[in-house]
Amino acid sequence: MLLQKLSVLTLGRSITRAIG
Repeated sequence: MLLQKLSVLTLGRSITRAIG
């Protein structure tokens, strides 16, 4: 569960960085 949340956060950050 924690790993999934971390994965989602990492993906979100990666996308945000790609957009930024």
